[in-house]
Amino acid sequence: MEQYWISLGNDCQIDLFKWMQRLTFELVSKITTGKRAYSLPSYFDTLSTKKADVPLTILEDSEALIRNLQEFIDAIPIFTISHIILGIMFPQLKIYVVCF
Repeated sequence: MEQYWISLGNDCQIDLFKWMQRLTFELVSKITTGKRAYSLPSYFDTLSTKKADVPLTILEDSEALIRNLQEFIDAIPIFTISHIILGIMFPQLKIYVVCF
């Protein structure tokens, strides 16, 4: 991580929220699977003209995984609340709504 901060320098504006998301993802994937997710080099490539020394296919796969995981996390509230809303708004559908 430090090498990416140093090579970006003081001129580049960094979205700290995205940087911390990717750092957290990198750490969690390293702890749970023992393998790197290459999320920080992927974000570094979007910020800098100098590219990371990681193959492009690995960076694309990492970016796709991060996007899909973010979409999954964003969809969790919809699926946890939708059966409640359907049960309240349409009481006749209550027999079809499965509550866990």
